[in-house]
Amino acid sequence: MSATVSPLPSGVYPINMVLYNDYLYIIATDMNLYKVSTLNSIQNYSAELVVSLGYMMVGLTIYNNNIYFKDITGNIYIIDISNPSTPTLLVLISTSIERRQLAISNNFLYTISTDGITENLIRIDLTTNEQTTLPISIFGPISIGTNILINNNVLYILNKPITSTYCQLINVDLNNFTADTNTWINLTNASTMDNGFAINNNNLYISYVSTDTTCKVVEYELHRAIIITTDYVPNISSGINGQTINSLIITNNNIYAIYSITDSPYFQPEIYGLTLLSTPVACFKEHSKILCFIEDKEIYLPIQDIKKGYLVKTLKNGYIPVNMLGYRSFFNKSELENRTKNQLYLCSSDNYPEVFEDLVMTGCHSILVDSFNDDVQKKQVMGFFGRIHVTDDKYRLPSCIDERAKIYEPEGVCLIYHLALNNVNELNNYGIYANGLLVESCSKYYLEKRSGMTLI
Repeated sequence: MSATVSPLPSGVYPINMVLYNDYLYIIATDMNLYKVSTLNSIQNYSAELVVSLGYMMVGLTIYNNNIYFKDITGNIYIIDISNPSTPTLLVLISTSIERRQLAISNNFLYTISTDGITENLIRIDLTTNEQTTLPISIFGPISIGTNILINNNVLYILNKPITSTYCQLINVDLNNFTADTNTWINLTNASTMDNGFAINNNNLYISYVSTDTTCKVVEYELHRAIIITTDYVPNISSGINGQTINSLIITNNNIYAIYSITDSPYFQPEIYGLTLLSTPVACFKEHSKILCFIEDKEIYLPIQDIKKGYLVKTLKNGYIPVNMLGYRSFFNKSELENRTKNQLYLCSSDNYPEVFEDLVMTGCHSILVDSFNDDVQKKQVMGFFGRIHVTDDKYRLPSCIDERAKIYEPEGVCLIYHLALNNVNELNNYGIYANGLLVESCSKYYLEKRSGMTLI
């Protein structure tokens, strides 16, 4: 996790944010709207003032080049993002204690309203301003810190029932504006009121502080509510332990989060930080075979069968003991038109003569090569890593860039594994052999602190 960044002016803190056209639009405690580019690393005091709002806003969303805001009493405002000016009152929701989030789909705006007793989902027709109400308290205990998101005409409501130690997720079919009477997901051991909530590439992410004060981001495969990993951002708690994320955006493998201090004597969920995180995944699919030295002979072992202390053959350093292994679930969403890093790739003997059995790896996993094909490939690697990496005097070529590696088409959840070998430098790795192909091992630092894997 990178250090906390404060792009807003000194003494000004973010309340909520939304991503639009590579910019984070942030409403702040000084009642202004700012924007920050996500194309580069976010720097301190780098935010650009968009407009003075004149009101304390708590929620925002962007639709058809308009920004919609919600204030603390429930008023909904609008401004034209291409010609920003003081927000214009659009509609008043008469019974609304603060619920921050707004969402829009098919010219309908959705928000949560409560009178302190009953929670309602409000749908507003943006053409007529007509309001329709759907009670949601009947689907569970009265909630606090409610969040909403829309994906593929389904609206997801994340509730934190009062006095409970869990979060619940309810889904609403927007075609007929009805809620599923069954709780779709229960996230146990959640102690905080506010929870970050994001959807990216058909996966759902929920941030929470557990009952042991550990901050986590759990990742679900959206359509089947299957947990992919319970710790999507490794060691996030080391940066914001004991605090709560109440705004979460995930895009291009980056995570943007607004978080707040939970032990303040005047608990204020809208103060403090903006953090940029990145979590690349470099691993082998289960059943990949690694060349080891067992009982005085070299033998390829399935990676899931390797144990700590086993000797692995390296390119230049003989046989090195395994220091640690890790595994995690991975949802492969095959994007045949895009060679993205967050999917699996197939290395077969058709393109790699040394491969004796198909090898499947994530797009971030590097094959070790003597040279790049041309300057174009070299520039692609430079763009991927930011510089050229070398392992055992070989260049690292990510499988998502190596055209010989084909996109692995089967979609679904699988297990992926990686291993780190003994090394006095926790950042160094080795050249090892997987299914006959020379590839990189993992560094101890990455596996322990960055991979999000369960260590075995």
